[in-house]
Amino acid sequence: MGLSKEVFAEQMNRLIALYPNWGLKADDGAAMKFWYNEFCEMSNAKFRETIDEYVKKEIRYPTIAGIMAYKKYERKKIEVGERE
Repeated sequence: MGLSKEVFAEQMNRLIALYPNWGLKADDGAAMKFWYNEFCEMSNAKFRETIDEYVKKEIRYPTIAGIMAYKKYERKKIEVGERE
């Protein structure tokens, strides 16, 4: 399941509050739609985790690429002798 709009809005409001001079407005529907489309395939948990990592470590204003850089990918383990 992908990212819910509720969790997306919650986390974007968090970014707006934590980076007050960023310039992105929560009521800018066109911008929010664009941003949502970039992250909509992430799960709610993965998006929250990514935003958590971003705000803990980044001092620059958020960008899509900047946030994606903090996304942790899960590695699939393959046992010896198994094939994908």
